[in-house]
Amino acid sequence: MVRNRKFTILILIVSVLALASITEFGRYALQTIQAQTRPTQPQRWEYCTVNMITPGTGGWKAQVSHGGAIENGESDITGISTVNRLGLSGWELVSVVHQTGNSAEYFLKRPIR
Repeated sequence: MVRNRKFTILILIVSVLALASITEFGRYALQTIQAQTRPTQPQRWEYCTVNMITPGTGGWKAQVSHGGAIENGESDITGISTVNRLGLSGWELVSVVHQTGNSAEYFLKRPIR
């Protein structure tokens, strides 16, 4: 009789654990299905370029074009210091195009804030 009671308790515990596992799996599957059917907005980007790296008074200058505005700022001979400064503001380098001489044009993007 005692052995039968232990077996019944064991079956009950295993059944409760199995039911809990199935319920958790069902919840996970439902969340996965909902995540797949939710419409997502495409990521929107803004772009800028760094170009026209030229010697200027007191050092090298680079031209940064963004949203119709053009700014000239301090740089180095390669323009990388300007690209690095933009990187601190969330800009990511997308492409580099070699220009005549030793110059290059850098294209950057970042998510619209």
